[in-house]
Amino acid sequence: MPKPEIGRISDIDAPRTVQPLVEELAAAALLAVMVLLMFAQALVRNVPPLARAAVGTWVAHAVEILPCGLTWLTFLACAAVTRRRELLRVDLLRARLSGRCRRRLDTLIWGLWGAFFAILLVFGSRATFAQRHQMTSLEWLPGWVVALSVPLGAALVIWRSFQNLRESLCPGSEPKP
Repeated sequence: MPKPEIGRISDIDAPRTVQPLVEELAAAALLAVMVLLMFAQALVRNVPPLARAAVGTWVAHAVEILPCGLTWLTFLACAAVTRRRELLRVDLLRARLSGRCRRRLDTLIWGLWGAFFAILLVFGSRATFAQRHQMTSLEWLPGWVVALSVPLGAALVIWRSFQNLRESLCPGSEPKP
């Protein structure tokens, strides 16, 4: 009987490699930019006025840009969480169901999730259209750019929900962990 190697990681304990989704990469880049803007703003706020004038006023706009980025970040992350099937849920009931009932429950969940975001898509499109001539407090950033995150994010979540729904409806396929 061969001796097990010390320090060897079994296949079970090995971390799973997960291919990052496009929305995850975009959300990570946006989050990095937002963190850098917050850091620059805090740095400039705590330097003398002469240095602040030398840096320019572009950092002062970070206060206005960050909420805009947050709406985009929210919907990008929501789409990624949807595709990864990592929604907040209680699995007490689901664990007691048979495979067929689990697929039915998954179909119901992804259908309702998609329907909610379909409604959000409609109202978000209306809000974006209503803001087509408005500007944010920044003179160079139109309001529709911020509002566009709602219908585009909702459409992305709907697409990811349909992918999950299709996998749930396939006979003999259990959803990916």
